[in-house]
Amino acid sequence: MQTTPQNIKAKKAPHTLKSNDILYTNWGYEQTNVEFYQVVKTTNYSVWVKELKQNRVESSKHSMGGNTMPLINEFKHDAKEHMHRVRADNSIRIESFITAWLWDGKPKSYSSYA
Repeated sequence: MQTTPQNIKAKKAPHTLKSNDILYTNWGYEQTNVEFYQVVKTTNYSVWVKELKQNRVESSKHSMGGNTMPLINEFKHDAKEHMHRVRADNSIRIESFITAWLWDGKPKSYSSYA
């Protein structure tokens, strides 16, 4: 991508995430892991998130997968607040290989391996 004044301005623009927004991840190699995070605090360029519990519904067709939804305001018992800088596309990097995006309110598919 070529650097232009518009690109630089977009990178410096504050994000639009708000407290209580839900972000989700979708990652894995031989399985699809899904995690949900709730925004608990924001600044112009960063958010603090905590991981949420999930309601998983196993597929009747495939016993090793199904759909999952977040349990809003129900944090995992060991969840700690983590601060992340928000990227230009309103996503955050949970780990070097895991990105979280704004959740669209729809169930997300997961799968498990063995």
